[in-house]
Amino acid sequence: MNAIPELSALTDRTLLIVEDDKPFMDRLARAMARRLPALKPDLVFLPGNFHALLSNRLRTATHAPIALKISNPPFPAGLPLGAFGFRWVTRGVSGFAAMNGGLMRQLQAMMPDRPVVTLHDPVYVRPVPPDRRLGNHILWIGRLEPQKDPLLALEVMAQAPGLCLTMLGEGGMRRDVEERLRQLRRSEEHTSELQ
Repeated sequence: MNAIPELSALTDRTLLIVEDDKPFMDRLARAMARRLPALKPDLVFLPGNFHALLSNRLRTATHAPIALKISNPPFPAGLPLGAFGFRWVTRGVSGFAAMNGGLMRQLQAMMPDRPVVTLHDPVYVRPVPPDRRLGNHILWIGRLEPQKDPLLALEVMAQAPGLCLTMLGEGGMRRDVEERLRQLRRSEEHTSELQ
C-alpha cells in the first residue's frame, strides 16, 4: 500500500489550475479521470469527505497514491452498515489525512490496512531534505472555496522548494487563487502554468 508522502519532501514548485464545469459527481469523476494520465501526478490529494466519491474512478486512471482529507465523521452516527459503506466508497484511497486525533483513531479502527495521519490545522511546513524517492507532482482536487482553503495549498507551495502542484477545480475563490499565483510568480521567479 502506498504511503502518503510528506508535502515538505516534494521537489518542484508549480501550480496549474484546470477548470472543470461538470457539476455531477459521476461526470466530474469521469472528466477528471480522463485528465489524470496527461497530468502524471505523483500524488492525488482530495481535500474533503465529499471527494471520496471521486476516488474509485480516479484510481482507474492513475497509479499515484490518492490521499483523502477527512474533516468530518466518515458517516453519520447510528447509520447501519456505515463503516462498510465508507470502506466501499473509499476503496480507491491509498491513505487518509484526518483533521484531528479522534477522526484519526476512528479511521485507523475502520481501515487498519491503510495509513492514516493527522493533518493539523493550520499546516506548517518545516524544512527537511527532499526525499528523492518521492515524486514532486501533487494533484489537488476540490472546490476553490474558503472551507477548502486553496490559498493554503499555494502557501505550502511557496515554502516547499521543488513542489509541483496542479489544482483541479472551480469556485468562488478562483480569482484569489489566480492573484496569489501571479504574486508568487513575481516574487519567487518560478515557472507556473495556469489553464
